[in-house]
Amino acid sequence: MSSVEEKGGDDGVLHVFLELDKEDEFLDQKIAIIVAHNIRLEFFLTEIDPLPLSLLTALRIRALNMLDLYFYDDDLSSGSLDHTVPIGMKFVSPQNERKMLIDCQRLLKNAGSDQSLSSAKRGVLESAMTLLCSLCNQFIQPLNSRFALDDPCIRDDTEDLFRDWLTREHFPRSLSVAQFPGIGRGLIATKAFAPGEVVLSIPKDLIINIDTALSSPLGAVFAEVLKLFPDMHQDTITLLFALYQRHDPTSRWAEYFELAPKEYTTLLTFSEDELSLLAGTPLPAHREENMTRLRTVYEELFPILSDRYPDVFRPDVFTWENWLWCRCLFDTRAFEPEIQGVKKTSLLPFADMMNHSPYAQIVTPRFDDATQCIHFEALGDIPQGAQLHLNYGRLQNWELLTYYGFVDTTCPYDVYRLDLEPPDDEMATQKALILAHSQLPLQHYIDRDGHLHKKLLGALRVLLLTEEEMLHLPDGLAMAASGMFSKDNELNVCQTLQATLEAVLHSLDNSLEEDEAMLHMTCPIRVLLALQYRVTQKQILHKALGEVQNLLSTL
Repeated sequence: MSSVEEKGGDDGVLHVFLELDKEDEFLDQKIAIIVAHNIRLEFFLTEIDPLPLSLLTALRIRALNMLDLYFYDDDLSSGSLDHTVPIGMKFVSPQNERKMLIDCQRLLKNAGSDQSLSSAKRGVLESAMTLLCSLCNQFIQPLNSRFALDDPCIRDDTEDLFRDWLTREHFPRSLSVAQFPGIGRGLIATKAFAPGEVVLSIPKDLIINIDTALSSPLGAVFAEVLKLFPDMHQDTITLLFALYQRHDPTSRWAEYFELAPKEYTTLLTFSEDELSLLAGTPLPAHREENMTRLRTVYEELFPILSDRYPDVFRPDVFTWENWLWCRCLFDTRAFEPEIQGVKKTSLLPFADMMNHSPYAQIVTPRFDDATQCIHFEALGDIPQGAQLHLNYGRLQNWELLTYYGFVDTTCPYDVYRLDLEPPDDEMATQKALILAHSQLPLQHYIDRDGHLHKKLLGALRVLLLTEEEMLHLPDGLAMAASGMFSKDNELNVCQTLQATLEAVLHSLDNSLEEDEAMLHMTCPIRVLLALQYRVTQKQILHKALGEVQNLLSTL
């Protein structure tokens, strides 16, 4: 939260207060960063400096998440993207920058809603908005220049029924369904949009969620189902409703479901042979857990529901195969907007055809009580002919593959997670105390550039301490995690890391070069996705091994 107030008289100065979320689980870390660098949470917007760098810095710090904080350095340098650029000068990550820009937009819009602002202060706000708009445009520029209006990829005549449905449901003609080479369907802007302009609105009665199900002609049946299964998650009702609508030719959403993919490439759809290509990664176990959970829910419901309500839950419709399809539909397309104060898993027809990008031009959708619609607004200027993108979140490739069925080989968030074993020798208690005192975790990450963070090296230095080295620790617990303690200890750290990384690579089958060669061969889509994921992980591990070898060369 934040607020803006006038700073005494009509001097053209706006006083901005920035508040931190008291429920933020990382609040203490963020406060420590702010205090350590003498960053104030009050800012003065003036004609000379309408958008202070210090405000953007504070907004970036407030938006730091767990991985941002892990890769965070004491000198305010950024984490996984660039270890040399100060956080106040350049973004930490696309997701962090996006959150900063959106929060800053809301802050300035809130200030502009104050009708008592003098013309001088309103002029300062307009200057701030102009500068912010420039930052937003820089952020989304790569997407805006990707496709031109006369590009053949936008001429698509395969969705005639769906286009008729869009007209019937009064969707604007400013957006169009298009086919994009190597991507598939998406949405394109057939007109230009200005920053803050509503690009698309989905009326509440067209949203598919639990409210729609309970207020439909079948609402009484779904209410009885909730009583029959009192522990049922509300999302299950939404899935039941959606699957019914998909197979009802008279459904209001018939054309929408007809255009939905007939099959998916998410992890749940992988065969055992395809899944075996991911051996050595956490994904097979993760898929097994999700599949077991999904099948358990299905077997709890059927055939009970089909026996009790055969006209609603027809056995030929509510099969396991269709249930799995519906789960994949929601995994790949569902939103979780906050509607009247409550987050609800929802299908938002037409809007869910926008593809993902970390640099998406569309702001996170919001429900507007006045219009009873979910609005999608432009983050910056969107030219006519640009493909429209949403941001699905700060997702790594394992999440993109698991829930969305694709791999982004340029994903900026990919890391390799490396969990260290807790100390279990005679010095376990002392080592645990040193780790806690030095704020060194056992869960670590190697970023996509293979960077070995000082927290990982520091934790290994502590865990590999010998009894003799422990006796010579300065000040008992004052272990210098950021630097070498002794040559022998450092050598042990490097050799341990090298052996660990080589063992992981060995468990992944084939060499990186062999996998990269296979990517150029013709193979089924799920095999290709598994290979792409393996390659992204192996590239991280190889780069990390290179860093280890560089460290060894200095010893």
